[in-house]
Amino acid sequence: MSSRAFRTPIRLLLLFFTSILLYFCLRSSFTPKHPNSVSSGLSSNPYPKQLVVASLKSDNVSWLEENLPDWHANVYVVDDPKAKLMVPMNKGRESMVYLTYIIDHYDRLPDYMVFMHGQRYQWHNDDPIYDGVPIIRSLRLPYVEGVGFAPLRCTWVPGCPAEIYPLNPSENGRPARIAAERAYAPAFRTLFPNMRVPKEVGATCSSQFAATRERVRQRRKSDYERMRQWLIETDLDDAISGRVMEYAWHMRHDAIINTSSQHMLGSQMVGLKKAVGSMDGQHLAGISDTAWQMRHGNTVIAPAFTGELLHVQKSDVEMTIPTPNNAFTIEG
Repeated sequence: MSSRAFRTPIRLLLLFFTSILLYFCLRSSFTPKHPNSVSSGLSSNPYPKQLVVASLKSDNVSWLEENLPDWHANVYVVDDPKAKLMVPMNKGRESMVYLTYIIDHYDRLPDYMVFMHGQRYQWHNDDPIYDGVPIIRSLRLPYVEGVGFAPLRCTWVPGCPAEIYPLNPSENGRPARIAAERAYAPAFRTLFPNMRVPKEVGATCSSQFAATRERVRQRRKSDYERMRQWLIETDLDDAISGRVMEYAWHMRHDAIINTSSQHMLGSQMVGLKKAVGSMDGQHLAGISDTAWQMRHGNTVIAPAFTGELLHVQKSDVEMTIPTPNNAFTIEG
């Protein structure tokens, strides 16, 4: 009798604590989330810095994870239907990837995005050996935060001060340029129905840039969907539609490209401490960990490992650029 009397209070205590535990579990599961958790984006995305990468099946993209581990890479493979990240149609080159990412992630965009190509070494990378790694590593996110949109290329040519004259197409230049200039005005009216077609368009080439969530969201999701639909439906060749999009990204994000002071852009964006006076509109934004020299006229410009730009005068120089596998020399 005494044993049974002892067990009864124990059972009551266990029942009491079980009821309390169940109450708090149910309460937490039914508590509504903060209504602004998605729109603010402060905690809705676990990766605040993301790469949006346009690649082909033949591209080796292992360099992204190996060299940029603090960036989450979204690698789209446009010509592989079995890829983890795909596009609705392989048209418009990298623009189809960029637009697809924005559309699919519009409500959960990260703080910072870098839109780029899948190959590490490319001629348009502002680096002595055309390496994409130091450009991303040196990127100053406070600067990107301040401007909202920043091209990864600071070299003027090609693209600045003006590359396309939509209202006065020229018959001069390469066939791709001529065709893109002719197609630009009608395409612009579809891409930006509420904007007047500009007389001239100037922007750095290559369609590689950094952007913030706030700047991307300045345009509605339906705007990006309309742009992607234009890419899908256009009869233009990929080289032409891709070029039209290439020289419109800064307008999609309402960015102003200051072509009169591109050297300042490079200095602020990737942390260069000095800029050499007259550089004929050329500036290298990336600083790699290799010694290099480049000549502009009679000036040899050599960035030290600290990020300083040094220069010496020399009438006849030799430019040596280390490459991943060897080194080649261009005699001046």
